[in-house]
Amino acid sequence: MPFNSDTAREAGKKSKRGKARLGQELKERLEQLSNELIESIKIEELSSSDRVRLLGIVCSYILPKYKATTAPIKDEPQEFVIQIIDSNGKERS
Repeated sequence: MPFNSDTAREAGKKSKRGKARLGQELKERLEQLSNELIESIKIEELSSSDRVRLLGIVCSYILPKYKATTAPIKDEPQEFVIQIIDSNGKERS
C-alpha cells in the first residue's frame, strides 16, 4: 500500500497512544491539594526575601510573558564632514 495523502490521513486517525494517565478525579484532587497549600501559607510570617521570591513565582503565572523586541531603526540620512589636517595643523582640501 503506497503512502500518500489519503493513507496518511487515515494513519493519523489511528492513535497508538494510550489513554491519559491522569484521570479527572486525580486532577481535581491535585487542584484541591494545591489550593490548601497556598491557603496555609502565612505571608505575614515570611521574611522579606521570601515574600519577594513568592511574588516572583506568583507573577510568572499571572502576568503575560512578552517577547523582547527592538526599537525600529529609522533610516534617516546622516551628514558626515571629513576634514583632513596636515601635520602643521592646516586643513587640506
